[in-house]
Amino acid sequence: MSMDLNRQQKRSMQKMGEVNEQGAPIRQARPTVSTKSVKERVGPVQYIREVRDEMRKVAWPKWPEVRRYSIIVLVTGCNCYRFCGWIRRRIWHTFRLAL
Repeated sequence: MSMDLNRQQKRSMQKMGEVNEQGAPIRQARPTVSTKSVKERVGPVQYIREVRDEMRKVAWPKWPEVRRYSIIVLVTGCNCYRFCGWIRRRIWHTFRLAL
């Protein structure tokens, strides 16, 4: 496998330790499962505590903001529904006239 690299690419790869001074790739052993750090599992009670602690850190929106966004979503959804219905009626009317 030939690696046609320019000088800058060779230097950056040498800094990362991927090639030797001649530009040949260095074979490195891939880490196996046993060398990876395995996190210790926690029980369900500890898991629920951690989840509850993380949920307390979340910046939840206030009710006025929730109401405002809900109204925006409903109005936008209704308008999209009406627009799609209008398009469908125009297409149906066009095909009905063509037949």
